[in-house]
Amino acid sequence: MEIKLIGIRHHGPGSARATLQVLTDAEPDCLLVEAPADAEGLIASIGDAGLDPPVAMLLYNPKDFQQAIYLPFAAFSPEWQAMRFALQQEIPICFMDLPAGMLFSAEEEPPQLQLPLEPIPEQQAPGWVDDPLSAIAQLAGFTDSERWWEATFETGGHDPNTMKILADMMRAMREPGGRRESAETLRREAHMRLRLHQAVKDGYRRIAVVCGAWHLPALEQWRQIKPSSDRALLKGRKKIKIEATWTPWSYDRLSLQSGYQAGVLAPAWYELLFSGRPDIVSRWMVKVARLLRSEAFDASSARVIDAVSLAQTLATLRGLRSPGIEELKEAALSAFCEGSEERLALVERRLIFGDVVGKVPAHLPKAPLQSDLESQIRSARLSREWKSTEPVTKKLDLRVDANLLASRLLHRLSLLEVPWGILREGSTESQGSFSESWRLRWKPDLALRVLEASMWGRTVEEAATNRLRNRAKTAHDLPALIALIEIGLKAQLETALPDLLQQLQKLAAQTREVAHFLEALPPLVNILRYGDVRRTAAAPVEELAGQLVERACIGLPAASSGIQEEPAAVLFEQVRNAHQVIPLLPETSWQDDWLKALETLSIQERVHPLLQGGATRMLFDKERLNLDTTASLLAYGLSGGQSPYEAVQWLEGFLHGSGLLLVFHPDLWTIIDEWVTELPLERFQEILPLLRRSFARFSQAERTKMLQIAIYGFRGSSIEDDLPDPDRAKKVWPTLRLLIGGN
Repeated sequence: MEIKLIGIRHHGPGSARATLQVLTDAEPDCLLVEAPADAEGLIASIGDAGLDPPVAMLLYNPKDFQQAIYLPFAAFSPEWQAMRFALQQEIPICFMDLPAGMLFSAEEEPPQLQLPLEPIPEQQAPGWVDDPLSAIAQLAGFTDSERWWEATFETGGHDPNTMKILADMMRAMREPGGRRESAETLRREAHMRLRLHQAVKDGYRRIAVVCGAWHLPALEQWRQIKPSSDRALLKGRKKIKIEATWTPWSYDRLSLQSGYQAGVLAPAWYELLFSGRPDIVSRWMVKVARLLRSEAFDASSARVIDAVSLAQTLATLRGLRSPGIEELKEAALSAFCEGSEERLALVERRLIFGDVVGKVPAHLPKAPLQSDLESQIRSARLSREWKSTEPVTKKLDLRVDANLLASRLLHRLSLLEVPWGILREGSTESQGSFSESWRLRWKPDLALRVLEASMWGRTVEEAATNRLRNRAKTAHDLPALIALIEIGLKAQLETALPDLLQQLQKLAAQTREVAHFLEALPPLVNILRYGDVRRTAAAPVEELAGQLVERACIGLPAASSGIQEEPAAVLFEQVRNAHQVIPLLPETSWQDDWLKALETLSIQERVHPLLQGGATRMLFDKERLNLDTTASLLAYGLSGGQSPYEAVQWLEGFLHGSGLLLVFHPDLWTIIDEWVTELPLERFQEILPLLRRSFARFSQAERTKMLQIAIYGFRGSSIEDDLPDPDRAKKVWPTLRLLIGGN
């Protein structure tokens, strides 16, 4: 009987080539692989030609989606190559690691334990035991263990004795007195030994074991450690029933930069290393040249030759067998990028980390929601965006059927908290309701979000509908519920909308807050606008909008009276927003009612002056008030019967939005000019910050024009005009600069 232990580096191209060589020579009759035992149901699909790495096993607890793990594989992963080899040779494969169901049921454990076969030494362990690989890397002249491992084991040819040397090194690092292992690691290794015993018991005589090199010493002792001891270590551990599926992965997620613990430095470069092609440095530099040319940078053949020569020279100077990642980057930075870190970042992103995304064939078992999602993606013509590892901006014209399907799908996924896309509000050229702009980036770990959403339904539409209804149950005010209705409309969840509208009617009947009515109107109008393009019935929404306008008109004067500055500012903003959208409603009588409410607001006592002034301005802009009436109200708002503070508040509301009102109406300008002139200096200095705030909202062109009028008057307002009294004009310059903020 022969047990062949093959210690590997996860996702190591050199380890993958060495593993294939050992398996070819050993001709095993059974292969054990370091992977959770309860994922064995996925083994058969590894041989499927449509399963194109990088892909990941997704193991999860169907009752608690927070309990889930990903096990990624690339084409250069040793385990992947070993399993493909075994399937081609019809060699049985067993997963030997601790079942994921046991990991999910883990309870509180002592943080550290020692291998059970040796006593814990009394003396303090040397400092290097916490990270022995880094210590070895430093002795070898490397700054970190990843680059040392790459140079030693992954690049260049593999010496036949490499595996033996690696095993000896790991054995030395795990001698008594070395690093203490976690309880979970010891349990995992106990389970691996038990699976090895089981394979022997099943009659296999040439067993190959592929595992992380760190576990080699523990597995070498499978004969010395009795199975009863290992079973005792696992005793009492519950095993949760899990489900397993395949999901596409990406080189970006496989890299160390993404935070993946078992990640690698350079997936795209490792893929090229694993190919075993001659002159891989030259091939990589040619890829760099092609990439930079596609981005309109100079990248001649001469630069390729220079870059290859420089990389090889750097490797020789550093005592390396062949150039590694650092040598490639430094050579590319010098020969191609002309010292530009930004250009080098492009090379790193595409040719070191890589933008490869794996594929999982549609016929493999997967969650129903995932299958429906993939079908919806194809129907919406978003397959290219789904496969892209880079952020993609997608502009949608909702009058195009495929674009409308894409918008519907993205809104449904947002509702399900699967954030594939972020809607870029106001970023499109067209500001109408027919255009949307999305920023899309699919991340492989969103597959777990899709599984979590499966609790709401078997299809995207069913899940989004149920999730919308669930969220509506917790919406206790009009704005929140209307926001959900707007989402439901954009997602075209017609079956849920009648229930939500009925709930909205009840909530509106119970609501007494005018602020809620006003806040609810803009999204309701948006709903009506989307109702046209999304082909949704608008009658119930129109009816509700009319009710809210009527109730807001009745309650607005009282809500605006006797309030402090802060709530007045909030209410003023809500009034302005409502004023902008009410004219968009189909019933003209609602606008007439609204303007009557503003008339009451402009003249009623005890209404906050900010709202009085704002209402007056809105009525004047709508030509509901003529110039004489407006001037009278302005004069009253600034009269001696009002405190200077109240007058400034009135003026702020009146001037909000645009200063052209004063530029084109000398009568209004004169009233304000006289009021400012008559203010005592102390009072003027007191209210100056508030005045400055009002004028600062105007555009630079408006303020410049006002400054000219203040200096020259309305008689010409021209810089070329002769000053009537230059000395006198100079005296008011400092005050004008303070007031208007001009130069």
